[in-house]
Amino acid sequence: MDMNTFNKNIEILNNALNDFLQPFDCEATLGTDFEYFYPLSLIRYTLVVTDIQEDSFLNFCESLFPDIKADIFLWFFLHELGHHETLDDFDDMTHMVYHSIINSDIRLSDEYYYNLPIEKAATEWARNYILTHAKDVYKLWQKIQPIIRQIYQEN
Repeated sequence: MDMNTFNKNIEILNNALNDFLQPFDCEATLGTDFEYFYPLSLIRYTLVVTDIQEDSFLNFCESLFPDIKADIFLWFFLHELGHHETLDDFDDMTHMVYHSIINSDIRLSDEYYYNLPIEKAATEWARNYILTHAKDVYKLWQKIQPIIRQIYQEN
């Protein structure tokens, strides 16, 4: 693996994602998982998810929203953007309960986790965005898919 090429491709991917995110006043960067950091308005994305994680979330999305067929990267990425966009839809108590649940040592089932109000709202936001901004999502995918594919092929 050539780290210079890898870093250059990640920079190109970051730029494409951040161009898309500019109207949302949010940024994206490579991380080890798909996450949203609300104090920084930062989405972290990954290019590697387990098959179990992918199947679980994709099955959840497709069971709720059979009208949407999208790549798992788009679902995860737009879900994280959904957290950014729905953050203010919940009061402090809901956020406090949510964070105490997800930061506890209790192993949550995927179904339970995905149906937490804050999680479900982010997924619903992603679905609504895909439906109402299909051209923008298509343009984003056309822009980032070749970059992601190249990263996979080279690494």
